[in-house]
Amino acid sequence: MNAQSSSATRRVLKRSALILTPILLFAGWFLLGQPGFGGVLAYAKASDNTDCIVTQTCNGSWGEPYSVGFYSRAPGGIWNWQYIDHEADHWCSCRMEIDVAKNEVKIFNGEHFERSVQLHADDRRPEQKPPHLPPALSGQLVLSLQQKP
Repeated sequence: MNAQSSSATRRVLKRSALILTPILLFAGWFLLGQPGFGGVLAYAKASDNTDCIVTQTCNGSWGEPYSVGFYSRAPGGIWNWQYIDHEADHWCSCRMEIDVAKNEVKIFNGEHFERSVQLHADDRRPEQKPPHLPPALSGQLVLSLQQKP
């Protein structure tokens, strides 16, 4: 009877390991491979002094962990948002290639080209401020919020 009990215990442990191992691996990937809750991925100032920011925001969903957006603001203008991705994994690096003459910004996730957006989007849309700002612009947003009635 002791041998049967030992054999049954081994079967339960093997089944548990088969079930728990993929769950633990996925949880580890999600926690370690998808760190952080978002922030500024890249910031640049175009040659015409337009501020350009690429941000990533945590969606709180395993299937769609992050949203990535592009924000631009001409001097004295409003912030404009443009879509990059809503089902993104965590971006470890980002860069922008800005062409003022073509009104174009090419967005790269590492070395992988993601999308082209307009440098100066349609200003007739309502303003959409970035959810995250680089330190160089953080004080400017606070001041602009305080000045509005």
